[in-house]
Amino acid sequence: MAEGITVKEALDLIVLNGIKVGRVIAGFGGLDNIITSVSVIEVPDATRWYRGNELQITAFYSIKDDVKAQVRVIERIAQCNCSALVLCHTGIFLKEVSQELIDAANYYKLPLILVPAELAYIDIITQVLEAIIDKQKKKKLNTDFPHQDKSYLNLDEEDFLKKFRFKRIGFSFNQYPCHPTPLV
Repeated sequence: MAEGITVKEALDLIVLNGIKVGRVIAGFGGLDNIITSVSVIEVPDATRWYRGNELQITAFYSIKDDVKAQVRVIERIAQCNCSALVLCHTGIFLKEVSQELIDAANYYKLPLILVPAELAYIDIITQVLEAIIDKQKKKKLNTDFPHQDKSYLNLDEEDFLKKFRFKRIGFSFNQYPCHPTPLV
């Protein structure tokens, strides 16, 4: 199985203006579920696209007024081994979270996470996927080069330059977002 992060770890990454805003309202028994990918679902019967271990994100736009359909989504997500469900834009499309939805999430131990209406999907997707990819890269480095000193991976730019006796030549590694980590 691919390396991932837990739902608990993902909660620390769901931020708005630097403040953690993801709030678990049900399914607390699944906080250690592993997330290896993120998907957006806005159609009620999307199970053919589920891969498992996904953090699913939705506004329940197409089923905002159908509590039974919302509960079926929870059931299907759980049956397909998805990790958690984030409800976005609550109060805009989905006016409130029903007790039936909360009960279903608790029954399946599927974390149901509420975020503020102003938080965009991409704000969640980017942070969670970056953490997953970072963890996968570190695991690959440890697997491929188990005895190599990798302490440089946690150094900031100045310390990196000092450790490897590089001289600054007028640019910053941060100026090159496609290559944020220097390779030695």
